[in-house]
Amino acid sequence: MADAISIGLAGLKAAETRVAIRAQNVANMNTPGYAPLSPVQTSTAVGPTVRAAETTGARPPAAFMPEGLTPAGASTLAADLVDMRLAAAAYGASVAVIDTSTEMLDSLLDVVT
Repeated sequence: MADAISIGLAGLKAAETRVAIRAQNVANMNTPGYAPLSPVQTSTAVGPTVRAAETTGARPPAAFMPEGLTPAGASTLAADLVDMRLAAAAYGASVAVIDTSTEMLDSLLDVVT
């Protein structure tokens, strides 16, 4: 059950990192020359990990593009906001994993004691 808690904690950290990466993209979307980052998630023995990877193609200066639009392949405001919502759902799922594993541990301890 300690493994389930570790996996839940790794999921919380992964979701937090996804939101931080997307928030940085949103905050810098009108910064000339800013290259948006993309979260890259991998699986490990103790749960998911997320790292930031540069998206190919820098955003053009804001004066040349309407707000929220980017060249093909680059991050968009809509994609960033949707991924933030998905990360929030993943965060909630990780909390549920931790809650369930602690409830199971409590039940086990009640039987043993």
